[in-house]
Amino acid sequence: MTKGAFYHHFPTKLDLGYALVDDVIKPMIIDRWIRPLDNYENPLEGILKQMKILIGKADPAHLKLGCPLNNLVQEMAPVDEGFKVRLQAALTLWIDEMETHLKRAKKAGYLKSDVNTRHVAHFVVMTHEGFYGMLKGLDDSKAFEAMFDSLKRYFETLT
Repeated sequence: MTKGAFYHHFPTKLDLGYALVDDVIKPMIIDRWIRPLDNYENPLEGILKQMKILIGKADPAHLKLGCPLNNLVQEMAPVDEGFKVRLQAALTLWIDEMETHLKRAKKAGYLKSDVNTRHVAHFVVMTHEGFYGMLKGLDDSKAFEAMFDSLKRYFETLT
């Protein structure tokens, strides 16, 4: 793409960043976190499997970079309203869709009847982002197992 064509589509760096959130990160959430859960009768198993695949088996060099969504939330949401709105929409999409799967798990008897699926959805998204942040900060991919074990134990309290 020529420089002129690039600036035709993205007049500013912010426009490029906004498109990244809307056209890359939001679809990535659906492709990596939501659609795969359709394949599990028990979505909790799918969540654990996705954590293992996407973080536990990730290249340590990739983990050092952190989660693109989390990086943008940390750096851009506080300083630019356009980013803040888009990043909130991406997180809300993830939480909403995760909650849909958790409601399905509850209806099928995989979650206790008194479990607040919205709270668990927030926790799962926070856990993903926290895993990435911790692994980025610690620079120790082995720490994943400790965090993953804690997530499994948390899920056991819900079933």
